[in-house]
Amino acid sequence: MADQEEAVREFVAVTDVDEERARFFLDCTEWDLQTRQQHGEYHRLVQELRLDGERFQRYFRMDRAQFDELLARVGPQITQLDTNWQSPISA
Repeated sequence: MADQEEAVREFVAVTDVDEERARFFLDCTEWDLQTRQQHGEYHRLVQELRLDGERFQRYFRMDRAQFDELLARVGPQITQLDTNWQSPISA
């Protein structure tokens, strides 16, 4: 709780917004960071498109097999390491 209060004070000082708005912004941002694994584009949209091969083809301009092959080739190079600051979005 003390960390959040400090974050609010710093945010207000840097952005010159009122404290209530700063709390709202920081709460929304924290929620986004916590839920991006469930609601991010890859985890939401791509999984939905995989169910419909035609839509998948139109969106990515390749079929699912080609996409999976490409992801297997470049995935290790584009995957970032976890840090103390935040977790990366997986490839």
